[in-house]
Amino acid sequence: MLAQLPLDDVTAGDIQDFSILDPGSETERNRFQAEFNVSFDAGDLQVLTMYSEDTAFAWRDRDLTDNPASVTVTMMGMSVALSTRAYRHQADVITSDESMLEVRWVSPGENRLRYVVGASYYQYDYNERTFDRYAAFLDDPTVPVLDQQSDVAENSAIFGNIAYDLGDRTTLSLEGRQQRDKVT
Repeated sequence: MLAQLPLDDVTAGDIQDFSILDPGSETERNRFQAEFNVSFDAGDLQVLTMYSEDTAFAWRDRDLTDNPASVTVTMMGMSVALSTRAYRHQADVITSDESMLEVRWVSPGENRLRYVVGASYYQYDYNERTFDRYAAFLDDPTVPVLDQQSDVAENSAIFGNIAYDLGDRTTLSLEGRQQRDKVT
C-alpha cells in the first residue's frame, strides 16, 4: 500500500488504515540483481549490479490502550481536558533505496599466477519519519512528525588480488582494497 507513495505524501489517511487496537508492520521489498560475464583468452570480464527498494510501515501501541486516560475539569465556567498519561502511539514510515555496481577482471584460473582487479560503487538512501500521538490524529488531515531521519551513504572502491602457486600444495596470495565512504 505505502510503496507507491513518496515519503512526503504520506498522510494520516494512509496511516489510519491500521487499527489502534491491532499494532503491526508491513514491508514491501523490490529487488533486481544481475550478473554479466564475458570470457576472453586472457581472462574474464564480470559485471555485477543490484538495485533494491524498500518501503516499511510499523506502528506501536506503547501504553497498550486505544485512548489515553483523561479528566475534564471545570473552573470558572471553562472546561479543560487533562490527560493523566501521554499518548504512547507511534507510527514509522521508512523508505530505502540501495544500488551497487561492480566490475572485475579475472585472470584464467589454470595459470600459476592468477589475479583479480576491480572497482565498485555502492549507494544507500534511507528516510524515516516517526509520527507520535497516533490516536490523536486519526481524524486530523495533518500528521505531527515526531522525528525525521535521512541518511545517504556512498562507497567507492578499487581492489585487487594476486595468487601465485609456489608448488602443488603451496600458494602465496596478496590482497588489497582502497575504499572511500561518504555518509550525509
